[in-house]
Amino acid sequence: MQLDPEVVLVQVDHFEAEARSRGVTHTTFRHITDALNLSGNQCHDLRELRINSRPWQIHRLPDAPELTEP
Repeated sequence: MQLDPEVVLVQVDHFEAEARSRGVTHTTFRHITDALNLSGNQCHDLRELRINSRPWQIHRLPDAPELTEP
């Protein structure tokens, strides 16, 4: 099944906002795939979509605080 970029990116935005509200700073494509109830086969498609649409946000959630050394 083909991913609808507009729908999926809105869902990812909601997932990230909820995760940030809990203090999460990083996630994985597998975790996002599971949270959006996508099939395991769609994980690669999600990864490609995300990299192509928002390459600056890979791994670190947007607006997450920078981690500093203790």
